[in-house]
Amino acid sequence: MKGLDVQLAVVRHLRDWCGQDVDLVGINWGEGAPAARTAGVRLVERLPHVGFQQLLSTAHVAVGQPTGMLAVSELEALGIGVPVVAPLNPVWYNDGAPVPPVAGGLALGEAHALPPQDRETSRTPPLSPHEVDELGSSIGEIVLRTLEVPALAEEVKTRRLWVASEHGVERAVDRLVQLYERIMDSRRH
Repeated sequence: MKGLDVQLAVVRHLRDWCGQDVDLVGINWGEGAPAARTAGVRLVERLPHVGFQQLLSTAHVAVGQPTGMLAVSELEALGIGVPVVAPLNPVWYNDGAPVPPVAGGLALGEAHALPPQDRETSRTPPLSPHEVDELGSSIGEIVLRTLEVPALAEEVKTRRLWVASEHGVERAVDRLVQLYERIMDSRRH
């Protein structure tokens, strides 16, 4: 449901450009399900985790939610090597950490004003209808380019390694240890 208007614009653009040659699959879409079906998305119900991974592994490309960050579904797609198209909010990726290997990425996030996630920097409205259509068109074009170029084994490896290094157990433990040390240090002072 996050970024529903943009996701629907992506679907419309892909349908316009590809007709029925592309199978657009979505999971559930909640209250947006009727609009998604009308736009040409084949919806499946929520699946157990293994079923979701099996479905995801059949994808040629996954379109991330246009929120500026990667959610679990996008990370899972990258982790199994599926190309992901998503606009990343450059503000959130300027801390020196490796940028996620997604198509569109920072350039797409910089080119389009993504709705901020915190209330203090929120604009009203988050995106105008024209901005929604423009972002949807841009994502659609990147999806088509991604579909046209077969994934290289090195790109698949890069996606998997990025997820392992940035979101793997070791990284999570390192972050928790650093947080714990900061908390304990602040309590000592």
